[in-house]
Amino acid sequence: MADFPSRNDTAPMHKAETPLAMPTPAELAGFQQAAGGTTAANAGTAPNAGTPNAGADSASSAKAQQEEIQAWTDYLEVAAWRMTLRNVVLRCLLVLGVLVFLLACGFFYYWKVGQYAVVRDLTITQNPCNQGQIDIAMTVVKPGKVYCRWCSGKSQAELIDVYREPGEYMRPWSWTYQPGDSIEVSAWYRSWGLCHKKRAVFTTAQNV
Repeated sequence: MADFPSRNDTAPMHKAETPLAMPTPAELAGFQQAAGGTTAANAGTAPNAGTPNAGADSASSAKAQQEEIQAWTDYLEVAAWRMTLRNVVLRCLLVLGVLVFLLACGFFYYWKVGQYAVVRDLTITQNPCNQGQIDIAMTVVKPGKVYCRWCSGKSQAELIDVYREPGEYMRPWSWTYQPGDSIEVSAWYRSWGLCHKKRAVFTTAQNV
């Protein structure tokens, strides 16, 4: 029998190693294009994988926007209410100020003008029989006071008559004077809502 070589006796067999070939530039470009397409495909499919999370985020964002809008609406309503309240207060203060101003004007008018009697046809004459006597005649339309002033040299006097009823009045008035000096008499009364003054000057003789 022919002797076969045993496992131990068998010499190791070596395969011929084939050297690796370097890829050409065209092959590299193809590899890169293929890799880019795979990345684009993965990028395109990524949102589909996260669709449930995206919907939850969208709902949360919409709810936040609604809450923000509601907060702004509440703020605007409060601001409008405050502005309305402020306008009401300002109007009340304006009306109160106008009333106080009118009341003050009324008191001032009464103090300066309203107390005087409404008089028509007021005349101031010197008595022909007594040069030191002045006659004041008038027609009182509305009751009130008539203020008169006497001036003659260094002599001065004031007279206030209060007429309580309408009618015609004659008021003689005599006061000290120096013969030869003039006598000046003035009267204040009310007419057409305003205070008027009438003035008259009379001469006196030195020898009476």
